Amino acid sequence: MTGKTKILLVDDSPIIRHVGNKILTKKGFEVLQADNGSKALDALRNNHVSLIVLDYYMPVLDGLQTLREIRRFPYKEKSGIPVIILSGEDNPAEISKLIEAGANDFINKLKLKATPEIFLEKVFGLLNHQKEVEYYKRMKLSHTLCPEVKEFKKYVDDCVNKYFQGETLSFDELEAKIITEYNNVHEGNVTEIIYDIPSPDDFIATHSVNSCFLTLMFGIYQQWEKEVTLNAAMAALFHDFGNLSKEVYSKESVDYEHYKKHIDRSIDFVRKSGLPDESLQIIANHHERVDGSGYPKQKKGDELDKISQIVSIIDTFDTLTTQIGLDKKMMVKDALRRLLSWENQFSPALLKDFNLFSMQFEFKPND
Repeated sequence: MTGKTKILLVDDSPIIRHVGNKILTKKGFEVLQADNGSKALDALRNNHVSLIVLDYYMPVLDGLQTLREIRRFPYKEKSGIPVIILSGEDNPAEISKLIEAGANDFINKLKLKATPEIFLEKVFGLLNHQKEVEYYKRMKLSHTLCPEVKEFKKYVDDCVNKYFQGETLSFDELEAKIITEYNNVHEGNVTEIIYDIPSPDDFIATHSVNSCFLTLMFGIYQQWEKEVTLNAAMAALFHDFGNLSKEVYSKESVDYEHYKKHIDRSIDFVRKSGLPDESLQIIANHHERVDGSGYPKQKKGDELDKISQIVSIIDTFDTLTTQIGLDKKMMVKDALRRLLSWENQFSPALLKDFNLFSMQFEFKPND
């Protein structure tokens, strides 16, 4: 995005203003701020703004009163400015009043930090930036998951339960499931991943689903042999199962040496189920890096096979875009850029392949 389009952000909470300002300035906007409706009207009189993001509950003048005053401005360039209402409640009656008073859109402020892509879709939509709107629509994948992804997620949740209960998986059932999803991806029935995670406890299951589907997608895109793709997908599905613990993703309590042993725990779980050696090798290598900085064996360069390196890239990509606990999740476009900047840790050629691959599916970035 070019230029400095001005947006007026009005909220009595400094935290919300900080979050909103960070989201908007990162996208190239100039943000004016006000902590109540009266100050917002003064700012509007003295500045040319293209959009107003307005809190509903505020001192001095609340959002509804401020909105009505905005719509009474004598000049269309002021009175016709689009307004997005922020509120901590989804009250249909209140929303109806705001729409009648001239609000253009509404977003729950509690979701502002958790799902900035929804907020940005609304912003770009009201500013008629259609290219950006299409990108942020693609970011809302988890709200419209296809039946195939939902069904497979149920299977993975069952695998999680078996892990905790010390049960062995049925390899025949697993193989049948993976083949079914391979066919679904091949036929175009699955072109999405789960972007939102309902809770930290669900991270591993969701990450497993995403990693498996991304590996299937990439293998088919690269025209790998079917058996190679299936073995890689099974490894991607279980590579982080050794992290199944409520404490693993707590920054305060995680024991890093214990964390690194999740690789052995993952292998122990799936070896009993009869996963092929190729899958076990991928799980063993998924935290190794081509520059030797990874673990557990500090392998590097030619010691790492291509398939293991791809699953490592997919693991890192999905962690960046769905992480809970260690860091906030990144937008897809930013995650791809971050990956490309790590060319010492990953093969530059494979990073390029993954970036090109990402353009084939609904989570692709629009620059």
